[in-house]
Amino acid sequence: MQHFKAFILSVKPVLITLGISLFCFGTMFILMHLEMAVFYYTSLLILFLVCLYLAVLFVAFKRTENLKTALKEARLAIKTLEEEKNNERRAITDYFLVWVHQMKTPITAAKLLAEEQNNGMRQELICIETYTNMALNYLKLINPSTDTEFSEVAIHDLISPLLKRYSMFFIHDHIRLDYTPIRDKILTDGKWSAIMIEQILSNAIKYAKGKSVKIDYDRQKQILSICDTGIGIRPEDLPKIFDKGFAGFNGRYNEKSTGLGLFLVQKIAKRLNQTVRVTSTLHQGTCFYIDFHQTDLTKL
Repeated sequence: MQHFKAFILSVKPVLITLGISLFCFGTMFILMHLEMAVFYYTSLLILFLVCLYLAVLFVAFKRTENLKTALKEARLAIKTLEEEKNNERRAITDYFLVWVHQMKTPITAAKLLAEEQNNGMRQELICIETYTNMALNYLKLINPSTDTEFSEVAIHDLISPLLKRYSMFFIHDHIRLDYTPIRDKILTDGKWSAIMIEQILSNAIKYAKGKSVKIDYDRQKQILSICDTGIGIRPEDLPKIFDKGFAGFNGRYNEKSTGLGLFLVQKIAKRLNQTVRVTSTLHQGTCFYIDFHQTDLTKL
């Protein structure tokens, strides 16, 4: 019944036009004293054809309205599912954010207790803190509301705290560091760039025990390079190292690998509109290059 009323309203102009036309047609017959039987039969034929046309039109109209209703219901269902999914994701994110922050307190306390004890324990605590921070940063990165703030940052200000943090690893694992403080400034988000550099540096330290790590900056090309002379990466693994969860042969060899660090690096680079590329030769070493010159605020 609802569809019928809506249909009548939609064809109302046609019905009014038909009525006026028949009225004018009949009036002409009367005024000209023509045979009215012709008018009656002609009118009946026209009405029959119009009714037949309207019946077909009504079926198509009803089908269209049913499809519109089904589409509206489907969109509403999709919207409800999306809201439920977003609420569930927010709940999971909030839980892990709280968990990570809670973890940081005992880690800090344990580090203070281990300060006067053996370096091995301190190294393991730093590793735990690194992985905890990695989880926290990943949760922040996938959160659409996380802000990105660009400013000019001195490269040395990004690298210096990281070298201090990992100095124990350089000493304990006999890794030679080749680095001259880089005073050049770059346009970037200092917080996210520091996380990106840390992941690459920690990887270099992890696989360059007894070897060397070199940090350099090409001022003209605005490219920061972090190279090691460690075990290198197999050619077949190289295209996949930025994939989420991919650890490769090196990762399986080193049980501490999560397969999340370089995935995080790639995600951050995309957010900052920067490029990260890698070259490596097995048993000779690996170089990561962060290209800062592509940073364009208009594209972010």
